[in-house]
Formats: sequence, C-alpha cells, structure tokens
Amino acid sequence: MHRVEVLTPARLPEAAALLGRAFQHDPVTAAILPRVSPETRQGKLAAMFEEMLALNAQENDPVGIVEKGSVLAAAILHRPGTFPRPLATELGLLWRVIRKVGPQGLGRFIRWSVRSATHHPPTPHYYLETLGVEPTLQGQGLGSALLQAIAAQLDASATECRLETANPRNVVLYERFGFEVVKQEQILGADVRFMRRSPS
Repeated sequence: MHRVEVLTPARLPEAAALLGRAFQHDPVTAAILPRVSPETRQGKLAAMFEEMLALNAQENDPVGIVEKGSVLAAAILHRPGTFPRPLATELGLLWRVIRKVGPQGLGRFIRWSVRSATHHPPTPHYYLETLGVEPTLQGQGLGSALLQAIAAQLDASATECRLETANPRNVVLYERFGFEVVKQEQILGADVRFMRRSPS
C-alpha cells in the first residue's frame, strides 16, 4: 500500500524533476515547446515545476509518495480560494520561470493559460493542476493512491474539483475516482479534456 504524504520543502526539487520526466511527452507541453527535444523539454519542465511547487506550498500542501528515499509520484492541488492566483502572483511566477528557462514557448504558454482558465467556475473549488508518476513505475498503483487520498479530501470538504488532461489514458484513471468530462477542446493542437468531480 502506497502512503501519501505532504512533501517537505527539501523534497520539492526532487518532485519537480519527477514531474519533468512525467510530462516531457505530454501533448500540451509538446505543443508549447514543439521544436525542443524531449530531453531538453524535461529540464525546462523541471525548472518550471520547481517554481510552481514552491509557490503552491505557500498556501497549499503539495503531496506525493516517497518510498526508499525517493519521490515516486507528486501532485499539485489547490484548495478553494487559492486558484486562480492574483495576476501579480502569476506574473511573478512567469518571470521566475523565464529567468530559469528562457522565453521559448512563452506565447504558446500564455495562450494555453488563457484558454484553460475559461473552464474554471466562478465559485470556490479545488483544482488538481498536476499529477505525475515516475514514468518507469506507471501502472503500479501510485497514481491511484494519490487520487484516492485526494478524493477523500474532496469528499470531506464537500467541494467540487476541476482538472484538465490531454492524455486519453488519464481520463480512464480519473473517471475511476469520480471525475467526468464536461468539455473537450482543441488547444494548440492538443485534444484537452476538462473534467469535474462532485463530492460524493
């Protein structure tokens, strides 16, 4: 049984590197950085996720699964009222990421952010921004363990949750934990499913 825990600040860089590996072939990240090799994309994503995790940890609790001294899975979950972030906070995050990885893909990233933001309801809700598993360990129950813990938190709060995914395999996994597709849209050439979970 995999145990889900809050990631300590010391674990966040490792979790960021894990998410970089998990998302290097993701259709959305490939569309944002189309002329970048997966290896280079992985490094840029790790730098971005490190900033995202550090920012998320200020108001939320990034969670993950740590076994044998290594982070094997991680998720960025926003509590109600902490997303969308204030514009000044978003711009600060964007500036820190640009300083680390450069401006390549900036225009596409902004287009993605603006389009995806329109699918969030005006009422307070949870937002599962990111969930990733070490690629070599996918299919071994790590993602399910994370989602089970997140689903329990959502049910205890009686609040809906939103997420989006461009990976068809993920849709099946999320549906097992109560999410349903409420909209499907082509963004930057990627087929994105926007999903909602009502508390059960």
